[in-house]
Amino acid sequence: MVIALGGVHQVEVGTLLLPADPQEEPVKIPRDLRQLARRAEAAGWTITLTSNNHLAWKPPSGRTVFCPSTPSDHRSVQNVIGKLRRAGLNTR
Repeated sequence: MVIALGGVHQVEVGTLLLPADPQEEPVKIPRDLRQLARRAEAAGWTITLTSNNHLAWKPPSGRTVFCPSTPSDHRSVQNVIGKLRRAGLNTR
């Protein structure tokens, strides 16, 4: 399966999204957020990995939403979905 995130085509392998360019770092997307990542990309959002291994979800306009690339508890995914919804992403 090929996914475009941030304008760069990436190939999904396990829990990583590997960039087409082998020089770039893979972007780790938690399994529960992958479908949401596809939706965000289709809506013009970009998702990048920060230097401290967090995901930065950048909408076409508005504020950037940061979330961990490795959720630590069972509420983490629901909290990220809520943050993205408040930032303007259609999560349903």
